[in-house]
Amino acid sequence: MKTFSDNRGQIWNLSLTLGKVRKVRDVLGLDLLNLNHSQQLQASLTDRLAYVYLLCEEQAKGLDIDADEFEERLYGKASEASQALMGESVTFFRKLGPDLEPMAMMAERCMKSMKAGSARLKEMKSSGQLDSLFKEMDEAMDKFIQQGTLPTSPESDGNG
Repeated sequence: MKTFSDNRGQIWNLSLTLGKVRKVRDVLGLDLLNLNHSQQLQASLTDRLAYVYLLCEEQAKGLDIDADEFEERLYGKASEASQALMGESVTFFRKLGPDLEPMAMMAERCMKSMKAGSARLKEMKSSGQLDSLFKEMDEAMDKFIQQGTLPTSPESDGNG
């Protein structure tokens, strides 16, 4: 079981069982044990958050929290909820046996990628690099609007 907190400090418990995987499959059409569906889940924050809600639905109902309020409580905490789902997926795949080790490894890589992306974004924000990139984009858009052409890189011949 993995836990995460929402933006109001509520702790949520997230666990996967075959029964829960079937339930979510029936509702969302995403079968965690289907490689393509698992990859889709890893690629889509929207799908991960819907999956998280369905795994936490009973807890939410016990607190009189509907799906919309649950989602609002994840604002600013979506990454934490996603990490919990991917971590629980790793554990779940490994419980089912060695044949699912590749799926566990994929989920682990997804977690590492999410963590690295989040850390890089924080680093870029604190160093001012993100602001510089947006400033460069704004300048390029202003130039495009004024001249009607997009800037090209020096090594580009303009043919894309």
